[in-house]
Amino acid sequence: MIWEEIVDLYVRGCGNSEFSKREKWLHLNHALQKLTVRFDDPYAKVVNVSVSTVANQDWINLATVAAAEEGTGFIRSVENVSDVARGRKLDKEPGGFKGRKRYYEAGFERPPLGSLSHWEREGDKLYLRDTPDASIVLSIDYKKLPDVLSGATILTTVPEISPDYHMAIVHFAIANYLQLHPPMNIQTGGPDLSGSRSAAQAAEEIIQLHRTVNMEENRDQRHYTRQRGYSFNVSGR
Repeated sequence: MIWEEIVDLYVRGCGNSEFSKREKWLHLNHALQKLTVRFDDPYAKVVNVSVSTVANQDWINLATVAAAEEGTGFIRSVENVSDVARGRKLDKEPGGFKGRKRYYEAGFERPPLGSLSHWEREGDKLYLRDTPDASIVLSIDYKKLPDVLSGATILTTVPEISPDYHMAIVHFAIANYLQLHPPMNIQTGGPDLSGSRSAAQAAEEIIQLHRTVNMEENRDQRHYTRQRGYSFNVSGR
């Protein structure tokens, strides 16, 4: 589906209310972000960038990198970091961000100057060890969150996420809208959130359905010769 079709389904699911039309990008952005962080999407876009370090600084500002390279998208996860000149892939800190503190130089809040060997992400910063004493070019592979949706130009484009999950975007958006604008429960006189919960559950069921299918297909590719929907029970080993 293209975004125009997704928007139409969302608005209809919200009863064609004026608020749902005015707030469509709010709820659709919320839905898309929620969906993409729910699981490791195999279709997530991997971006490669070259970034230069700053001498005597043990970190890189990832927010600036993402904005410069991919517009309004945000970095979801850093996959690989390599020292281009040395042709060496850096290791992830085994002890995490707190663990790297054991390597701090006495009197400094950073590792000593030296060759780069490890990296660790903390928020919008990519921390390095050791601290580079000159500008060094790094190659960084990262997965990005979807760009922020807005404006009419997006309507004719297709979501970056797999088509398997397009209806999950619709349901999550409806769930968010109904949570902010719940109908009145006649019996209790309070807000009725059952519609929001039902829509969220529908989205979760779509995620689970395609997770199961993908897991089965991956298993069959490892162990059996099989086409989707057919089981021949013929060993592929």
